[in-house]
Amino acid sequence: MGVFSWLSDLWGKLNTPLFRSAEREKLSAKYASAVERREQAFEKLKQSVQNLVEMRDKAAADLSAKEAELREVVEHLGQDRVELAVARRRDELKTEIAQLSVDLEALTAHTEAGELNLEGYREQVRKLEEEQRLLLPKW
Repeated sequence: MGVFSWLSDLWGKLNTPLFRSAEREKLSAKYASAVERREQAFEKLKQSVQNLVEMRDKAAADLSAKEAELREVVEHLGQDRVELAVARRRDELKTEIAQLSVDLEALTAHTEAGELNLEGYREQVRKLEEEQRLLLPKW
């Protein structure tokens, strides 16, 4: 048997519907695995973003409460007997408000970045599914 006839015979065996079906199943499994990994990463990222949103909301609520307390303290600042304690509390509140404002800005930035990452993962999953849909029927 010559090399060409052996190659021709091999090609005939490899080009069978059963072989193409097996290759299609392998490719389909690879895409399914890739989509599943992306979806798992998406879920982890989604949970992280939810935690960031909760932290941001808590920081915003704390900031609002401290600002309200500061307004109340400023109203009482004129009284002689509590003036020193109120002035100290005012300074503490200003410091806390400044720190909470910085924290809120950072959490807001992280939350927005996380939301953008979520969109990116969602788009990657959509592209993988679309690529799978386009490639697999051609087999």
